[in-house]
Amino acid sequence: MKREAALPSVEMRRLFDEHEAILDAIQSGDEEQARAAMRDHLKNSQTRYRSMLRTLR
Repeated sequence: MKREAALPSVEMRRLFDEHEAILDAIQSGDEEQARAAMRDHLKNSQTRYRSMLRTLR
């Protein structure tokens, strides 16, 4: 049986905000902010995925 994990709406909003922060920094030409936003997004994504995997066990 296949189990699926869906992100709660709060997490989906956070995910959207992270993507928006990356895009805003790129559009404004702020290389350092874009790099920091991407780094935060990747770190947070890793945390989200690990949490989802734990719930599927």
